[in-house]
Amino acid sequence: MLMFQEIISSIESLSVEDQDYLFELIRYRRAKNDRSVVLETSNSEAHHHKVNDLSVLNFDFNAPPIWDVAARLSAKVPDDEWVKLPKDLAQNFDQYQEG
Repeated sequence: MLMFQEIISSIESLSVEDQDYLFELIRYRRAKNDRSVVLETSNSEAHHHKVNDLSVLNFDFNAPPIWDVAARLSAKVPDDEWVKLPKDLAQNFDQYQEG
């Protein structure tokens, strides 16, 4: 069985387009509905998925990955604001969100 970090490393070695496709595939497979849908990727391969909501097929493969968007937005936040965040925010996110 693969260790989690090995899986992450394998995913990071994929092209951005393949990573995007993998994320969409995982999302589709988690859907609980049994409707079968074919998704055409930009490299013209047809992939069959079971999806819960057909509106999720409006995926733009030319859109920047979410981590690029997050990096671009976070770069706009001044350093003096970042230091105000709790050091354990990632570990205790749920507690901080609850108040």
